[in-house]
Amino acid sequence: MNSLWIALGIGGSLLLFVIVWVGIAVAVSHFGGWKSLANRYEAHQPFYGTCWNWQTIVLGEHSQYGNCMKVGADQDGLYLVPNFLFRFAHPPLFIPWSDIKAQWREKSMLGIPLRYVEIHLTPEPNLKIALEQRLAEKIQAELLHLHASDKLKIQDSTTA
Repeated sequence: MNSLWIALGIGGSLLLFVIVWVGIAVAVSHFGGWKSLANRYEAHQPFYGTCWNWQTIVLGEHSQYGNCMKVGADQDGLYLVPNFLFRFAHPPLFIPWSDIKAQWREKSMLGIPLRYVEIHLTPEPNLKIALEQRLAEKIQAELLHLHASDKLKIQDSTTA
């Protein structure tokens, strides 16, 4: 009898965990802006460009996807998808370069200056995507390698 209660307790806990996990994923997708982006930019084809796993992006003001993103770039656009555990309610996105306006930004955290790229999408100017400097530089290098460096023009924050 005790082993039955233990099994039910473990099973119930796992079920509760999954329900909470899915609920959080849906809420973050909806309120953070991913759902809105997916309505316009959901990737319907496999992506074959260069990708970098375990990247961090910030979507909007509050939705930080810390070290859980797969980010890709090719001559046509930017590919974004969370890694497997965070993918529920987050379909892959493919954003064409023609819809991207990017600008270098700086902020200070504990007195340390952090440089990043802030992306605004021309159809959705109120929704920002922030990419860490390292990732933005990888994307620029990949586009240079593809002879497509003109696709992503990142303005300096002092010139915009």
